[in-house]
Amino acid sequence: MPEKVSIVLFSGSFDKLIGTSILVGGAVGMDFDVDIFLQMWGVHAFTKEQASNGGLPLSKEFEQYGPTISQRLKELKMPTWLEMLMQAKSNGNVKIHACSAAMQVWGLKKEDLIDLVDDVMGAGEFIERSKDANETYFV
Repeated sequence: MPEKVSIVLFSGSFDKLIGTSILVGGAVGMDFDVDIFLQMWGVHAFTKEQASNGGLPLSKEFEQYGPTISQRLKELKMPTWLEMLMQAKSNGNVKIHACSAAMQVWGLKKEDLIDLVDDVMGAGEFIERSKDANETYFV
C-alpha cells in the first residue's frame, strides 16, 4: 500500500495555494498518494472564475510583499499554483475533493469548479479516506 498524505485546504489565498501546490508536488515526487479536501475559501479558490484570477491575494500579514513576490516568481519563471497542481495530478495519484457544506454555503455546483476537482464529499467521508494517511496537514 502506498504512503499517503491528506491535506485540508481551508484557505484560498495565493500564499497558501502556492505552498500547498509545492507540498503536493513534493509528496508526489516521493510516490505518496495525496488527498486534498477543499473547505470554505479553498473551495472558492477552485471555482472557474476565481482560479482564472490566480486565487485570492496574499494573506493580510504578507500583503506588503505582494509586488516583490510577483516579480521574483516571474523572474524565476515559476509555474502558477494551478499549473503545479496540474503537473502533480498528471505525475501521481492526487485526488481533490470539495466539501459539500462549503459548496452549499457558496451556492455552487460541481460544474462551477475547475476540472481538477474530482468530486464533492462530506467531512465524514474525507475523514474516513484520511484515517490511513501517514501525514495530515491543515492549510
